Amino acid sequence: DSEGILVANIGSYMGGVDLWQNEDENYDNFGPQYMHDKILEVVSISGIWHLGKLQ
Repeated sequence: DSEGILVANIGSYMGGVDLWQNEDENYDNFGPQYMHDKILEVVSISGIWHLGKLQ
């Protein structure tokens, strides 16, 4: 269950956490996020514990 969503135009959140964790791996042919591509990335967050585990 989702408790929130995060909409961003950068590849990190909360002091540098890589939400997509795709710097080393390329799943589903997703490319890296760029601030200047005029595309917003949307991430579902399942709660405060989920955010804590991302670090």
